[in-house]
Amino acid sequence: MNFDPKTYWENRLSGEFSIVGIGYNTLGMAFNKWLVRACEDNFIKIKEDFNLDLSNNSILDIGCGTGVYINLYLKNGASDVTGLDITKVSIENLKLKYPKAKFYNVDISDKNLKIKKNFDIISAFAVLYHIVDEKKFDQAIKNIRKLSKVGSKIIISDNFLKVNLDGTDHQKSRTLNRYRGILEKNGIKIIKIYPIYYFLNAPCDIKNPTIRIIFSISWKIIVKGLTKFEFTGNILGFLLYKIDKFLLRYVRSSPTSKTIICEVYK
Repeated sequence: MNFDPKTYWENRLSGEFSIVGIGYNTLGMAFNKWLVRACEDNFIKIKEDFNLDLSNNSILDIGCGTGVYINLYLKNGASDVTGLDITKVSIENLKLKYPKAKFYNVDISDKNLKIKKNFDIISAFAVLYHIVDEKKFDQAIKNIRKLSKVGSKIIISDNFLKVNLDGTDHQKSRTLNRYRGILEKNGIKIIKIYPIYYFLNAPCDIKNPTIRIIFSISWKIIVKGLTKFEFTGNILGFLLYKIDKFLLRYVRSSPTSKTIICEVYK
């Protein structure tokens, strides 16, 4: 049976239109808030490192979901913000919440994408790994290039694995080399990689399979056990967030989610 992403996400977000719906839906609100806070820190660091002028650039957020990054863009001075999402529930809610932004209910992997604008900054945070079909993934990157222009900054978060791993019905993480190849093919070069988490998210980017399995099972047992209650989930999230914040000052990579910032060069 083929996976239908539109139906999956429409049902999931209709049942829980919050950061839990777009995040770890088994780990509770308190823990998910710390995950989002780490993502916000990552966003601000990239903005500052690259001196991104949000107020004078057109911005597109792909897979805008519940509007985490739409909110961040607007809070940090952006005035020309557009969001795309595959679900109607997302677009309907965000149009009401952020009337100054534009929103379109479209699939970024659609060959016949109708949007005609070219953007200065395009982001796809934790969304492209939900395109499990490889041809559609390639088309999504082609569409990102069509929506950009030479000099545009492209920001993508994923796990950027060292080795290929099996995915799930709704998620397929790809290797850094896979990304680099398809991006270069479309005239986009990776400039820098930023780790988002170290211990706060599930460890999947470990080359040795035995170590990867041990770490992954240990993480799931500890985190799922302690997030059954919001109180303990909040404490665990806070502690792991603080540990990660310290570690990420000194490491260039991590065994889990990362963000790449890219530039369109042709």
